[in-house]
Amino acid sequence: MKGVASETSGGFVFFVVPRAPISRWGVEDLVRPLRPFFRYRRDLKARSRELRRDPTAAERRLWYDFLSAHSNKFTRQKPLGHYIADFYCAAARLVVEVDGDSHFSSGGEHYDQRRTEMLELQGIRVIRLTNLEVMQQFEGVCARIEEALAD
Repeated sequence: MKGVASETSGGFVFFVVPRAPISRWGVEDLVRPLRPFFRYRRDLKARSRELRRDPTAAERRLWYDFLSAHSNKFTRQKPLGHYIADFYCAAARLVVEVDGDSHFSSGGEHYDQRRTEMLELQGIRVIRLTNLEVMQQFEGVCARIEEALAD
């Protein structure tokens, strides 16, 4: 192995091996930021496909009128760990949840709180919206999402 020996430190000799750049622009231009892969339960894949096929009216409106064409890529019904997020932006590590009536029962609120805590432990921020907010205050909802993306 050809290289240039550098100074010794603690009995170790370090070699610096010169490498030709991968492209004419250099290695730095080819490196893109990595997005972390989150493991998920495989049995959630089929359920997430069902949820994508049959969205609520609020989810449909938010997706087709705003998120699908957004400059930050969002995915719908994304399995993350043991949960399925309504909308997920990997670049911003942001989940947007659209909650219907079932989320406002005592069991539903506890489940949502536990899910939010688990996602936040993974470094994912969660925005919770109601179906009513999406349908009646659409511009305000879009502004909240843009604000979260800017943070």
